Amino acid sequence: MSYSDLINENNAIIKILKEKETRKKEILRKDEYILWLMKFSEEYSSFYDSSWLCNPEDISFYDFKRVNELGLLYEIIYDYAAKNFLMPSTSIGEKYFIKYEDFTFSIEALSDQGSSYLFERIVTYGLSTPRSPVTLMDTIESLGISVRSVKQSFPCSAS
Repeated sequence: MSYSDLINENNAIIKILKEKETRKKEILRKDEYILWLMKFSEEYSSFYDSSWLCNPEDISFYDFKRVNELGLLYEIIYDYAAKNFLMPSTSIGEKYFIKYEDFTFSIEALSDQGSSYLFERIVTYGLSTPRSPVTLMDTIESLGISVRSVKQSFPCSAS
C-alpha cells in the first residue's frame, strides 16, 4: 500500500466520522428522531437495531434507516454519561432509561460478536421511573429529554 493510498483511506475514515458526528448533532437539535421512535415503538415495543438486517423489506426504508441509527442515540447518551460520571452496569450491557414528556424507554448496548442495541418501550402507568432523571444535556434539555443510569432491574417491569 502506497503513502497516497494510506492518505486516501485516512481521509475516507475522517469523512465517515464527520458524517456520523453531523447526524448525531441533528438528532440532538431536532426532536424528529425521538418522535419517530415514539411512533415506531407503538408497533414494535421492543427491538434490536439488527432486528431487520436479514428482512429489511418487513419495514419501510425510512424506518429501516432510523432503526439503524439507534446506535447513534446510544452513543449520545453514553458520551453524556461518561462526562457526568454515570457508570451504568447490568449483567449484559450498559442500560439507560430515557424520558421524553410521557414517553419512557430504555436503550442498552449488548456485545457479543459485535455491538447491538436493544430498545424497549416502558409503560409506567403513571408510576415514576427509578431514580430522579438527569438532564441529558442543554440541547436535549430544551426538548425535554432526560436520562439516568440504572444498576438494578426496573421495578415496574412485568414478571
